[in-house]
Amino acid sequence: LVRAKLDGFLSIPATVLTAYPESDTSSPAIYARVAALHRMGRRAEAIQLTGTLIARQPRNPWFRELRGQIYFETGHPKEAVADYAEAVRLAPDQPLLRQGLGQAQVETGDKATIRAAIPNLEIAQRADPSDEGTWHLLGVAWGRLGDVGRANLALAEEAILGDDRIAARRFAHIAAEALPPGPSRQRALDIEFATKKENRL
Repeated sequence: LVRAKLDGFLSIPATVLTAYPESDTSSPAIYARVAALHRMGRRAEAIQLTGTLIARQPRNPWFRELRGQIYFETGHPKEAVADYAEAVRLAPDQPLLRQGLGQAQVETGDKATIRAAIPNLEIAQRADPSDEGTWHLLGVAWGRLGDVGRANLALAEEAILGDDRIAARRFAHIAAEALPPGPSRQRALDIEFATKKENRL
């Protein structure tokens, strides 16, 4: 399945459909065809075939994740949320699934759903603190909820990981001014101080 997924997403789609013809009804072949069809913009066919995979292995979180990805990348975040949520239910310790769910939730535009994204993204962040993408999504989520302090602190963390010290200092300064006294504000001050010190050196 892993090899089929890589083939489906990395090889030329037409080549994938030739290497994994419709006559091959194995799960890896369907998996590869789903990825190729998605890349070709044939969403309905990709969704239908993913449904076949899910019916075969209803407890496989990665098939749910695949369909969620297709929905999300074709502009249907609300539909994506349902599949990502089921994937997380099946595999709650997978940070990639938590991140995918959080991203879909953020993109729905619904404030209650965006708020529900925060704990998923925080779990993903704690599992993989070096993932810049999760910090970015947290920044976007807090920003859309109107929390300037936490939004800018998350963006400062992203900037630190990306070695953009100027941006980190700017975001941290805004965060420190907006956050109330406590660990988050102290973290923002620490980032601002550290990046100022590095700039002097």
